[in-house]
Amino acid sequence: MAAKSLHTHGASDCRHVGPDLRLSCYSFEQSVCSSAMNETRRTARNFGAVVIAETLGKVITFYAVAIHLAGYLTQYQFGVYSQVFVFISFCFLLADFGMDRIIVREISRTPDLIGQIAGSALLIKGVLVVTAICLANFALYVAGDFLNYSSELQLLIRFASIGILFSIFSVFGAILHFRRELQRRNLATVVSRIVAAGAILLLIYVDAPLAYFVIAGLLFGVPGAMIGIPEAVLLYLFYRRSSNARLGISARICWTLIRESAPIALCDLFIITYARIDQIMLQSMLGKEELVATYNYATRFAEVLRIIPLAFIASIFPSLCKAHNDASGSFEEAYRRAFKYMNIVCVPVAVASILLSKGIIALVSDKYDSAAPVLVVLLFAEIFVFLGIVNNRLLVSSGRQAIDLVFTGCSAAVNVILNLLLIRQFGMIGAAAASLIAYATGPIIGLFIPFTRS
Repeated sequence: MAAKSLHTHGASDCRHVGPDLRLSCYSFEQSVCSSAMNETRRTARNFGAVVIAETLGKVITFYAVAIHLAGYLTQYQFGVYSQVFVFISFCFLLADFGMDRIIVREISRTPDLIGQIAGSALLIKGVLVVTAICLANFALYVAGDFLNYSSELQLLIRFASIGILFSIFSVFGAILHFRRELQRRNLATVVSRIVAAGAILLLIYVDAPLAYFVIAGLLFGVPGAMIGIPEAVLLYLFYRRSSNARLGISARICWTLIRESAPIALCDLFIITYARIDQIMLQSMLGKEELVATYNYATRFAEVLRIIPLAFIASIFPSLCKAHNDASGSFEEAYRRAFKYMNIVCVPVAVASILLSKGIIALVSDKYDSAAPVLVVLLFAEIFVFLGIVNNRLLVSSGRQAIDLVFTGCSAAVNVILNLLLIRQFGMIGAAAASLIAYATGPIIGLFIPFTRS
């Protein structure tokens, strides 16, 4: 308490005490300033690493998929390819269970238990992975025809679901995140995407059929849907190089991870619902893979903008967890700065992208020029996505992740209802408008919750 008082009142209070206490006060303030500077440098370094890695990853993936693969496949085939991994992304959520963020937070609180936390998380994820694969196949058996999925599409989804197995290795990525070794974690991601892009380009060169591209996604990974073999191996090797902790299993830690991750898992389900359900509903309501292909093409452009907010929030997330645990005013300050910098950087970028969207698509491919109006609407929606990303990490770092269920649940419900009302009449534009309103719903509701206005 005395140290906190000295730090609060500053050097002016030190003039009224003896020389020894003045020296202690000065040393304390110097250590605080040094710690703050080191934290700032570490955050800046991690932010730069994530920005570079995410930019490279997005550019590599975009170059291989949106430019070459979309041009090589027919619109029908690209629609099938897109639907395979949109469906798998829902199943991937069960395997992930929102646990990686809780792993980072729990290790921040009890770093001496890192081995038991990692081992317990691996056990839980192993069970979840098997459950997710079984659930994917059961869902296709029950609802495949209702979703207007062809027999070819259902077969490809069943095969691709095996790739969910590699999601277990994200545990090691979470530990690297806690250790703020984002350079190594991002290196694994970039190498994986380079290999995946190389496989796609090679398959195009040998004139391979559609099924081979799905196999490549299964083996080498698909961003947002599954981890591939190269990334899984590198994450494990980097973890072993940076940690000597022996893996263990604790029933108490298992229960804690499940209990704390459950609200995040449900939130992620709501998020993927309002982020991806439009493509599934386009297919099920209109039965046209070509429309799904065009819509998916527009979403790939829009999601490139998420590089900056995701990089920024990833770089400060461990610091947010630590600041909240220390019960210091730096938590509120970090939160305010996060919103400030996100608005300063991301909103102008989104507006500029909206103005240039039609020209960008025309420059890349004239096959999907009908995606331009959809892209404009989705780019407007990205502004609200930025705010939602900050809110989500704020709530997780402070242990209030259950509040996010209100935001994401309302957004998911709004998107499903509006898609039902708008898709049949307005097609792709109706689906994009539903997404825009759904993305805006969460941040608007957040204005009425005092904690998120700190």
